[in-house]
Amino acid sequence: MRKIYFFLIATFLFVNLSTAQLVWIGGATGDYSLPANWNLGRVPGGADVIQFNAAFPIVVTNVPTQSIAGIEILTGTSSVSLAANAGNILTLTNANPIRYTSVGSILAADFLTISLSAATNLTINACTFGIASGTGGKVIINGTLLLSGGTLDFDVAGTGGATINGTVNYTSGLFASVNASSIT
Repeated sequence: MRKIYFFLIATFLFVNLSTAQLVWIGGATGDYSLPANWNLGRVPGGADVIQFNAAFPIVVTNVPTQSIAGIEILTGTSSVSLAANAGNILTLTNANPIRYTSVGSILAADFLTISLSAATNLTINACTFGIASGTGGKVIINGTLLLSGGTLDFDVAGTGGATINGTVNYTSGLFASVNASSIT
């Protein structure tokens, strides 16, 4: 009987503590904190990768201060705008926290900071990847930025900005920016 209890407890912990992919099903605009906007019926947690796969731009509001494993933007999704009500920080912790399969952008909008932790790599290979910061939004890269054959496009409009605290490794490709004075 003890073996059955142990097995049930171990299974419960594995299912609840392992990395999950939460797919956005909230439509073109929706609230990050509503479980109904995610395929698993719960909001993302620290070990989760959030995934966007839609044929239209997506605006996600009310992003809280929290850590998640990463963000995946799949083919067909032109842009994802993540917004917060105050100075919230969304920290991405995977070794390769952003996966992008096509041209598009991630926007840190309305007072949200997207922060890549020191152990992360942002790799741009043979695609165009845009990071933008809107009104009060900010992008901070604390790890390594690798540019190899693609385009990294920073658009740091408004009062936000982009900060690269880590290493930049460039082998080929294009580093483009708008409002370059906001990049440090």
